[in-house]
Formats: sequence, C-alpha cells, structure tokens
Amino acid sequence: MNLFIVYLEPAEEGGYIASVPALSALHTQGETKKEALAMTEDAIRRDIESLKKWGAAALDVKNRGRLVQGGINDMLYRYKVILEWDEEGKGYVVSVPALPGCFTQGDTIEEALERAKEAIAGHLAALAQEGLPLPSKDVEIAEVQVEIAS
Repeated sequence: MNLFIVYLEPAEEGGYIASVPALSALHTQGETKKEALAMTEDAIRRDIESLKKWGAAALDVKNRGRLVQGGINDMLYRYKVILEWDEEGKGYVVSVPALPGCFTQGDTIEEALERAKEAIAGHLAALAQEGLPLPSKDVEIAEVQVEIAS
C-alpha cells in the first residue's frame, strides 16, 4: 500500500480542491471533503495503473485533473514537443507548439521529456481553472532545409 499526502483547500466556487504534491498536476474537486478525497484516491489509482501500462517515458500526458468546473475529465492528451540542445545551458529545451508559452528544460532527453509531461499537464490544468478552452488540435511539425547565400 502506498501512502500519499493530500492537501485539501476550499474552492472559490464551493466544495473542496484536493492536490497531491508527489504526483504533480493531480488535482480533484468535490462538493465535500469526503467526495474530493474519494476522487483523489481514484485518480491516484488510475495514475499508477497508467504508469505501469505506459511507463514513465511515454510521451502521452495523462491529464490528472478532474476539475469538473473547468471541463477536464481524466482524458489522455497527446502533444508533439520540440527538443533543442542548448549549448549555453548544456541541456535540452522543450517547447510545445500547440500550447503557446509551455516550455521546460532538462539535462538529459529523458529528464526533459518527463518535465515536458509535467509542464503540459500543468498548462492544461491552468487553462481549465481559468475556464479557457483546451486546444482542440495538435500542430504539424515539419523540417525544412534553407540555403543561405553568403
């Protein structure tokens, strides 16, 4: 049995928001403390099952939020990311073209991708909390070759 610390706080619109620091971006919302905790337990169970099934290196981002007010309901979102080597910072910078302003970084590709999943989940949760629509489509990424005359 795994134990997780859960923070409960009153939601502005009523009810309670529960968050789990050990599982970044895992937030649930319920009308009562008991309902918020039950939803959190269910979300943790599904997160663990997802990690067992897909592994930690999967590029799919499981939106762990169950912010009913924001319209996110435990769905799997897939986003393309761009990894760029940063010579100055000696690491990888990650951007998510479909989510303007969503950036992160890591020392290794694996770390950068893991942080990208966290950044995307956080970005989607923030959009939901603000009542903004989630991006409906991912972008197409293509590589082009450009010749520059000297």
